[in-house]
Amino acid sequence: GLYALVNNAGISAGYLAAWNSLDHYKRVMEVNFMGTCRCTLAFLPEIKRARGRILIVSSVVAYLAGP
Repeated sequence: GLYALVNNAGISAGYLAAWNSLDHYKRVMEVNFMGTCRCTLAFLPEIKRARGRILIVSSVVAYLAGP
């Protein structure tokens, strides 16, 4: 069975809200949040059967303040 799942996909939202459209933010949420949810839920039954692990990788960029 499947023992481990690594969720590592992510795209940047940029720093200033004025630089991005609402569609851009929707795309960021679709990849960064929903992508992680979809992959986790898709493989969760196999991971549970194997008593495996799920790793979600983030970015240090989340802790940086923009201009």
